[in-house]
Amino acid sequence: MSPQRGHSKFEFALVTALFAALVAIGLNRLHVYQQRAETVAAQQLVVNLRTALSLKMSQLTAAQGQPAMRALLEQNPIDWLSERPKNYLGEYYFPDNATLAAGSWYFDRGSKTLVYLSTQQDSFAPHATILLKFKVESNRLPLSPATPAHSAVIANVALVQIIEPTGVGGQ
Repeated sequence: MSPQRGHSKFEFALVTALFAALVAIGLNRLHVYQQRAETVAAQQLVVNLRTALSLKMSQLTAAQGQPAMRALLEQNPIDWLSERPKNYLGEYYFPDNATLAAGSWYFDRGSKTLVYLSTQQDSFAPHATILLKFKVESNRLPLSPATPAHSAVIANVALVQIIEPTGVGGQ
């Protein structure tokens, strides 16, 4: 029997290429899981905010507080939570989204919207951040046909997602 020699350069290159391919596949999957985790975290916060709004509406309905219900339309929904999210930046008047950290929430005082700056990129605009916007809106019911619209009774208040036409409000 002849003595065994070391591995050839070809075998080393083959193992290196195989290892690189496996690492690339693993990193791609990791990116997908990070995107899913971000999406789930954003959805969970919205569900928590909607639950907090429902509790506030129940309390105000029991106390028959129409003025307090109207005040909900002006409030920052993050204030309803017992603890602010770690990725909450604060309140701004007409902020420049390009200067704010992706993966964060903020409240736009000017438009009274809660905005999430996603770390995921819009595939149609390579450097545009995906914005998720939410606003507290109400359905008003008039007390009678002769009653002025501004004195209408608030029937329902909800945190709704605002969908803007493409190219508006992004950057």
